[in-house]
Order: sequence, then C-alpha cells, then structure tokens
Amino acid sequence: MGTVYRRTKGGKYHGEYTNAHGKRVRRTTGTTRKQDAERIVAQWESDAAAARHGVAISQDVTLAELVDEYLDYLGNSGAKHLTMTRSRVTRILTEAGWTKPAHMNQFELEKTVRRLKDEKTGKPLALRTQGHYITAAKSFSRWLTILRNVLHRDPLAGTKKPNFSADRRLSRRFLLPTEWRWLSQTPNALLYETAIQTGFRAAEIMHLKPEHLADDHIYLPAVHTKNKQPAKQYVTADLLTKLAGQLPFIVNDSQRLAKLLRADLAIARSAYIDSLPRDTAPDPVFLMPEDARGNVLDFHSLRHTCGAWLAIRNVNPKVIQSVMRHSTITLTLDTYGHLLPGAERDVVAHFEHMLTECQ
Repeated sequence: MGTVYRRTKGGKYHGEYTNAHGKRVRRTTGTTRKQDAERIVAQWESDAAAARHGVAISQDVTLAELVDEYLDYLGNSGAKHLTMTRSRVTRILTEAGWTKPAHMNQFELEKTVRRLKDEKTGKPLALRTQGHYITAAKSFSRWLTILRNVLHRDPLAGTKKPNFSADRRLSRRFLLPTEWRWLSQTPNALLYETAIQTGFRAAEIMHLKPEHLADDHIYLPAVHTKNKQPAKQYVTADLLTKLAGQLPFIVNDSQRLAKLLRADLAIARSAYIDSLPRDTAPDPVFLMPEDARGNVLDFHSLRHTCGAWLAIRNVNPKVIQSVMRHSTITLTLDTYGHLLPGAERDVVAHFEHMLTECQ
C-alpha cells in the first residue's frame, strides 16, 4: 500500500510504495496537492504490481494518445489553458517528429522551438513565446515521468528557457516628455496621444469607433483586444473631445501606422533642429527611430511610454498593471520596476516614521 507524506511544512509530497522488485522506495511526487500525490502514488503501485506479474507498461502507446490523456488529467485548468497547451505540445511533437516517448530529448526540443515561426506573420517566435512552448513541453514530459510512469527519467528536465532580455523585439525605448513636445505638433499627433493615454496596441487603436467613447473613458469590446477581455481606459476630457470628431482613424494596418510614425518623427526632429542656436549640436538620439544601442522607437513604444510615464510619476504598480492590462504584476515590475523613482529611499523614510510612532 502506497503512502504520501511531506518532509517540510508546505513542501511537495513524497510517496512510498513497493516497486517492481518488491522493495519499498521513496520518490517525490512533484506536487503540493495531497489528492494529486495520492493519485500519483496509486499509479506507481499499480504499474509496479503489473510489472511484478509480468505485465509491462506498453511502449507502443503514441505521444498523440498520451496528449489526450494528459489533457484529461489537467481537467479543470480552464478552456483557454487546455487549448493553448494542446496547441503548443502538439506543434512541438509534430515539428520535432516525435511519435513515441522514447523520442523526446532536451536538445531536439531546444532546436525545434528556435525553428518555430509565428503562424500569422511567418516571423521567428519571440523569446518569451518560445519560453511558453518549452514550459508546455516540460510539463507534459514531467507528467509522463512522474504520474504516467512511461519514462524512467524526465528527458526535458534540464531544458532552460531563453533569456527574454536578449530578445531584439523587447529592445524598445519610451518617448521622453521633451520629445512629445515636438511630436505633438505633427499631423498625426492625435493618433499618438491616444496610444500614450490608453496604452492601446496598434491593432486595438485601428478598431476604435465613436460608439466606444464614454463620458470619462474609452471602452473597447473584448473582440478587439489582444487578451480577449474588454478594456476600459480612462482618459482626459480633452482627448475625448478631440476623438469625437476624428474616429475611426483612417488607417487599416500596423505597417501604415509604423510608416506614419517614422515620417512624423522626421518632421518633429527637423523642427527641433531648426529651433537650436546655430552653434549647438543636436542630440544624436532625440526623436530618432533607433539609438546607438539598438533601442527602437516604434508605434508599440507609445504603449510602452504609457506605462513608463506612470512609473516615473510613482503610480502604484498595481494601477500600472491595470492600465497596461498585464496578466501578472511580475510582468509589470519586470518592465517598469526600474523606473519607480527612489523606491528604496522612500522605504527608509517609512521605517523612520513607524519607529518614531512606536517610541
């Protein structure tokens, strides 16, 4: 009879059971949920008993069949999570050419993920997206090893996610307030101001219509947002007034938005240079589409500007998360945490105040 126990409070459950050779062995179940741990140990007991009676685990079972079983195991994880998991795991199995559990290996997984292309654009996947694929594959492999007991060891356990900070597409900079002074005088300034105040992405802005404007906010239905959740973004009354007579914007693709911004950046920089005294050299990166370190200023940078300006003004990170519609506070802090001014020094002031009160 198998048993489960914890070595530390709140830690993962371990299981003790009789293996195929009749010996009592102990293994980690890899879960902190007792119910799942008991199911895992019961499966180990069942497989070991079958092996002792000469019934081996079938090696003819295909990975496609095991994916269906894995999704059944995930059960109540949510329809969206199950759909994404099936899509990612199945795509990796297909691209890598894996049909049996024995085919799975770490190095082939890493090569396969690097080869994957975005199904819409045909471009290589962003490093963060590659990480999602690796996570899906590793979770499946771990289940095969620990619960399903098809593999003696997890072949994907050592696979590491790519370094997100090295992703070229994440090398964006935000627009400086002094740069906005000049960009706000260009022909498409209202388009850029909308992006900065709302944090809307290019595809979301292209769907804005007059009926989306309310008394103090813009409401964008879920069908038009990236995360398929409705967006309610509060903006200034001045922006709402200006938008009332301009929506929808006469632009129907993100490439055109990018061209408009590049053209207006050139106009703004030219005006900035003309304003300088004759013997003053212009700032080499001011209003430039790209700086010397490769940080770009593109249309998506205007969304980045929204979050960055809020962080600089010391807005609560949870509020920034809500405005930017980030899925987790971790993403918000990783992106804008370094811009929060004097956070460490402020903590000292709070401690001083609290310690004084206690005396």
